[in-house]
Amino acid sequence: MSSTRIRVLVVDDDPWSQQVISSQLVQSGFRVDCAGDGWEALILAGHASPDLIVMEVHLPTTDAWLMAETMRNQEHLADVPIIFMADESPGLKPGQSFRPGLDQLLTKPFTIVDLRAAVDKALGARASDASYSGSPKII
Repeated sequence: MSSTRIRVLVVDDDPWSQQVISSQLVQSGFRVDCAGDGWEALILAGHASPDLIVMEVHLPTTDAWLMAETMRNQEHLADVPIIFMADESPGLKPGQSFRPGLDQLLTKPFTIVDLRAAVDKALGARASDASYSGSPKII
């Protein structure tokens, strides 16, 4: 699967973070959809069928752990890997919907290189066609 056919859903209520992440993914050749909260993401995922979801843990209307569980109850989203993003804090633990080996937890602040490594790991061989040509930026 070529990187131009890989669709990524970015879910973050911070417009700046959403823009930085999505622009880096677009530059790498991915198709990107963006949502500002979990429920908008659920609607978009139902229409767009993403190959990967990059989601902030703390969303305004729900949290990512609950949203992931809700999405995984839909057959076409059940096996979609999720990269959860969260501020590093003492005692930060993945929620029950976290699937080790498929999902990842990316703690903020992170660099674009960290994001790209997480995307490559989540997508495996499907992401190998995408080229990264940006300088590291902290999110």
